[in-house]
Amino acid sequence: MPLTPLKSLAVPDWSREREMLDGDDFTDAELVGNLADLRRINHWLGGVWLTLNGLDRLAQGVAAGSPLTILDVATGGADIPQAMRRWALRRGFDAEIVASDLSPRILRTVDGAARAGLDFVVADARRLPLSDRSVDIATTSLSLHHFQPVEAVEVLTEMRRVARRGVVVNDLLR
Repeated sequence: MPLTPLKSLAVPDWSREREMLDGDDFTDAELVGNLADLRRINHWLGGVWLTLNGLDRLAQGVAAGSPLTILDVATGGADIPQAMRRWALRRGFDAEIVASDLSPRILRTVDGAARAGLDFVVADARRLPLSDRSVDIATTSLSLHHFQPVEAVEVLTEMRRVARRGVVVNDLLR
């Protein structure tokens, strides 16, 4: 399916209005509530499905029992990596799933049960601390719109650099 050039779409101007997660001036209760909202959005509006559908496509040809390494960039509350873990188990993959975020504070909100089967790392999405082609698949969900356009390109470039099979992106226009 050919891609439609972005300049031919009716794209609104990029918003510079801050969202809660763009800063650090919120209480722990507000952070937990915001991440719970994002979890519901990902579940009910299809973010989980979009990401898992992308994983299905990129994992074609990978045999059950084979290793598969997935990096989730700007993971937030790690609801997407949790869904990836269930997806990998259903397909019989020996999956290593790494959830990364720039904010240690955000990563600390992920409780013990939700951490099962996942690895966590503090990392800047614009400068991932990984070697070239060191993971099979890199994903990100609802994060690119938090970056300035030039920075979003840096994030995508980094994701492509570290991924052997491909990249899955789920986002919105801000």
